[in-house]
Amino acid sequence: MYRARLVVYNILTPRREDLIMEKELFTIHIKFNNDDTYSESHDEDTVAGAVQRLTRGPAAMGGLVKEVKVVDMLDCTNFLWRGGKLIFPIPRVHCAPW
Repeated sequence: MYRARLVVYNILTPRREDLIMEKELFTIHIKFNNDDTYSESHDEDTVAGAVQRLTRGPAAMGGLVKEVKVVDMLDCTNFLWRGGKLIFPIPRVHCAPW
């Protein structure tokens, strides 16, 4: 038995080309010294500048920022800075080549 499949497209239906992501997105979770939290979204072009601002900027130097964590789209932690020290990635340690 043959079943026909009807697909209705309108202006709001995304095209396949529109669904392909060109840049990786990151979420930066910031914890302040009073345990308040804040999150920022960045792409691969802006994440490095945001990390520098949060770890070396006036708020960090004044002791207001307690922790900065960068998480990618797959929920993997890419960077963790806590209390003025780099926790992850561990300096001079690389991933095993498998």
